[in-house]
Amino acid sequence: MIVYLNGQWLPKDQATVSVEDRGFMYADGVYEVVRFYNQQPIAIGEHMQRMNASMREIRIAYPAGEMPLDQVSRELLKRNNLADASVYWQVTRGAAPRKHKFPNPPVRPTVLAIAYPQHAYSADAPVTPLKAITRPETRWALCSIKAISLLANVLDTQAAVDDGCDEAILIRSDGIVTEASARGVIITEGRHLLTHPLDGRILDSITRRIVLDLARDAGYTVSEEYFHADRMRRADEIIAVGTTSEVASVIELDHVPVRSGKPGPIAIDLFDRFKKFVAQTCGIKK
Repeated sequence: MIVYLNGQWLPKDQATVSVEDRGFMYADGVYEVVRFYNQQPIAIGEHMQRMNASMREIRIAYPAGEMPLDQVSRELLKRNNLADASVYWQVTRGAAPRKHKFPNPPVRPTVLAIAYPQHAYSADAPVTPLKAITRPETRWALCSIKAISLLANVLDTQAAVDDGCDEAILIRSDGIVTEASARGVIITEGRHLLTHPLDGRILDSITRRIVLDLARDAGYTVSEEYFHADRMRRADEIIAVGTTSEVASVIELDHVPVRSGKPGPIAIDLFDRFKKFVAQTCGIKK
């Protein structure tokens, strides 16, 4: 595997960073993941905008003269002979002696990109069924920043795995559902979709944006509003969305079946619409 690190194309086992890199010491950095199908990206402009916004929020400037990450991504696919992949971008503040304050003068940020193989597009792919548990929301308050400090997410995901499940849905102390440890969450009540508003306490998921737009175009009503865990448990469907996981259906919550215990009709419909969107966007012939 060839990776991109600070302007160089290197075999993965030869790509190294300083032990004093602030991403390693402090998780002082941000990241993005872009999905490519048939060598074409989904919403790469939106991913670039979100990456730039995250860097602005934590006061990292992308290094002058560094290849733009959208160009890096396309070159990574070529060098690794990949058509279908998830490309991971990471920018940290760089390497400096371990002190909490920013290095002064500033050091050059560390820029990393890796392409991971993914499944190819399939018009016949079924909705992924998920089993989920609920967990207390313990992440930091600035979830709109796509920060590399994901320890809470890691612990929540592992708790789900330890409990024989796939995902953890996070609930604030007041009972409000935010999102899952690695996905956005949408619930349905009839043909009405609800999801947490973009108030900074969830990620502005790009797949969530796409799915909500597809739902509106299909005639579903959509509300971005707070909803309680009790309301989620009474919902007709619980849908989880993400860049690499696409559209999934939560069929079991805390070991209790969600309705029939099978992927629901709205999840199936939205995934079908998402697949058509991917095919059209990426020039895939059916």
